[in-house]
Amino acid sequence: ETERMLALGILASAVQKIVRGFFAKSIFLRVKQTVIETQAKARQTIDRKFFLKCRSAVTTLQCFARCTSAFASLLRLRSNYAACQIQTRWRTFRSVVMLTQYREATILIQKIARGAYQRPVYKELLKEAEAEAKLNSKLQALQRRLADAEMKWLRAEKEKAIVEKKVAGMVPSEEAITTVEDVEKTTAPPILQQQALIDESGKMLEYLRKEVFSLKTKNYALRAENTELRETNYHLQEHGDTITASFGALKQHTNHLSKTNMKLRVGETSHKKEIAELRKKMNANKFTEMSEVPKLKEEIRKKDALHKAEMDALRADLSKARLKHITEK
Repeated sequence: ETERMLALGILASAVQKIVRGFFAKSIFLRVKQTVIETQAKARQTIDRKFFLKCRSAVTTLQCFARCTSAFASLLRLRSNYAACQIQTRWRTFRSVVMLTQYREATILIQKIARGAYQRPVYKELLKEAEAEAKLNSKLQALQRRLADAEMKWLRAEKEKAIVEKKVAGMVPSEEAITTVEDVEKTTAPPILQQQALIDESGKMLEYLRKEVFSLKTKNYALRAENTELRETNYHLQEHGDTITASFGALKQHTNHLSKTNMKLRVGETSHKKEIAELRKKMNANKFTEMSEVPKLKEEIRKKDALHKAEMDALRADLSKARLKHITEK
């Protein structure tokens, strides 16, 4: 009985030691946690103050550095702007000088071209004017001849009238008759010739006037046709120029498209190679994953078994401690 009592006393003292150690340990852990938290808060405040000071110092330094860099960039931009203004002024002056030179050159070229274009036209007009002058001179000569012939005819008529009056006033005699007949014979043929010449010249003038009018109408029609042909030629040249320009633009566009197509093909081949490499890597990763999955499952199972064993051991220790506590009470 004494031994039992001694054993119960030893067990009670052990249980008290465990309980008191548990309570003391819990109090110690609480105090330790509070001390750690207070130390952490104090260190946090100190570090925060130091961090704020450092941040303010860094911000001031950054502000100073940015101000200096901004001032330097401002000076650089001002110098660049001034240089750009000088360059623009110089380029505008040079372009104006070149424009004046090109304008003078184009004016000279236009003068030469227009002179070369109008010179044959002027020569043709000179020829036509000379021909018209010749016709006019001939017509004037004919008109003069007609006027002279008319004057001669009028004089002859007057002389004939005078002779007739003289013959009518005198006594008719054989000599007078013979003289009158001679006068008529001598005066009649030139008058008839002059009348025929006047009629022929009038007909010739009418014919020449008709010919001149017809030639002028033909010349006007030919000039109109020539101007139309020149306009059509000019339009055709413009159309040809536009066609050549469009052909050049289309050729450049096709070259650009071919170059872009080649670039796209090269990029497509590179992308295909990258896709093939990625597929290979994906297949390799799948294979490694498939090989590693059972290993991970086995490790998880082992960990689960160890966890269960540890939980069972802890539960057994807890049940033993509870039984000891109950037996001591």
